[in-house]
Amino acid sequence: MRRLSLALAAAALALAACEVPREAEAYTTVPITPFLGEPVLGDKGAPVTITEYASTTCGHCKAFHDQVFPELKAKYIDTGKVKLVWAVMPTPPAAVSLAGAALARCAGEDRFFAVLDDLFDRQDALVEASRNPWQLQNRLREIGARHGLTPDQVGTCMDDKAIDAACSELSPLIRGIAREQLLSANAIASSIAFSADKKNVTVSADARNYRAPLDGSKVRVRVPTGDEMDLRYAVKTGRVDQLFEGDDRGRTNRYTLGDDDVLVMGVRVFASQLPKDVLYKLTYRRAS
Repeated sequence: MRRLSLALAAAALALAACEVPREAEAYTTVPITPFLGEPVLGDKGAPVTITEYASTTCGHCKAFHDQVFPELKAKYIDTGKVKLVWAVMPTPPAAVSLAGAALARCAGEDRFFAVLDDLFDRQDALVEASRNPWQLQNRLREIGARHGLTPDQVGTCMDDKAIDAACSELSPLIRGIAREQLLSANAIASSIAFSADKKNVTVSADARNYRAPLDGSKVRVRVPTGDEMDLRYAVKTGRVDQLFEGDDRGRTNRYTLGDDDVLVMGVRVFASQLPKDVLYKLTYRRAS
């Protein structure tokens, strides 16, 4: 008999709760046949590939899943024009995100994306349950049961080394990089603010202020990981580019105004360890 993954339980206990946390129940390790390949939705021979770096605990990912993905799927994936490759990019609570990815793999290739749908639909309940290992275990078991998995199979999935290796090897955001360092270095800010004077521009991401000259000169700043990087701005009509550069990695944030006064933040993350640049966009609405 084994306990639910220690990492999962530790993450759950780390979050404060009003109620007294209860330990996860023991389970029996049983044989499983997880899907360890590359998750692909659509025709594998489609001429265009979209790689989605996502997490089932990410609010922005859920918004994309609920508001954008249905039309994308209907117009391009279901018609054979595009195939979508899914790669896990854990977000807080990261252990719950990884548990969801493991659950999808345990359900098998045919059910992989159906499990992701289920996890996104129950994102709030899972994040809330992460405060209590026993509740979280039950939520995962409920989702697993809907996709043909027994409680013991769900428990076995959480601790399966082959699944953990598959997630690590197939996601370029994890392979060869310290997972927690990369996540903290590229954390998603809940709010963005701008200010400028005659010489400098400042972009504030939550509680962090990044100030540099308007003329594009570099300044040294400390990033969330504690490392120092060069920062410079390129300000043009209707656009502000924010460039962070280190010895072997960096990030570019391009800010533009979209329709309805929406701020669009286009992100490019690059590093020597990554096989290719990671590109994604975030949108922010003006506070009322």
